[in-house]
Amino acid sequence: MATWPSAVPPHMLREGYVITPPRLGERDDRERGPAFQRRRFTSGAWLISGIFYFTPPQLEAFEIFWEQDLLHGVRAFTGWPMPHNGRAGRARFNAEEVWTAERTGGGNYRLAMEEIEFWPVPRGS
Repeated sequence: MATWPSAVPPHMLREGYVITPPRLGERDDRERGPAFQRRRFTSGAWLISGIFYFTPPQLEAFEIFWEQDLLHGVRAFTGWPMPHNGRAGRARFNAEEVWTAERTGGGNYRLAMEEIEFWPVPRGS
């Protein structure tokens, strides 16, 4: 499994990232009485979107990681922490929601990650 490259900063901007917890349950509305709810799964992927700022060499290192190690975002990787708590785990990019890079005024790049699927290491492991 690929590892997030050391030449690329792993931290998203604190402002603006979005984290959605996994949906592990299901709900069945009843004709009468309260809806029935139950857990269907014991684990699932957290969905994370956010912004990175990269220098040109960092963007180049990320592009090499994306193309060669992840085969254009298809493979999973480790070494990237959850942005809000630093938990370790396994991640992958949603193959349908890729990233976009925009050059900023200072010559660096603003990289928007549309959706990263993240499976944290279980607590206590």
